[in-house]
Amino acid sequence: MATAPKGAKAPEDHKAAKAEAEGKDITFEWNDRDWIVPREAFDNVELFEAIEDEKYLTAVRGYLGRTQWSEFKDSVRDDAGRVPTDQFESFLNTLMEALGQGN
Repeated sequence: MATAPKGAKAPEDHKAAKAEAEGKDITFEWNDRDWIVPREAFDNVELFEAIEDEKYLTAVRGYLGRTQWSEFKDSVRDDAGRVPTDQFESFLNTLMEALGQGN
């Protein structure tokens, strides 16, 4: 994926900014499914703080809410019942891009 020139806004940044300005939820696609970050979660400084503090699990749970968090884990759970970290990392990167926080 090409990155935007330094200082330029990537398309995801514009999507997040537009949703924020319109007071709408942010929707993003990952693993052939749409996921929703409710407007209230996107507007929560404590979740940005969790990301800054590298507490990514806390942030993602906060952005998704309990139901979608459980659905995410169930969607990637392997035969042994584990949720692989590589799946979480991919999801986190996609979520951060949708929120305008990606590379």
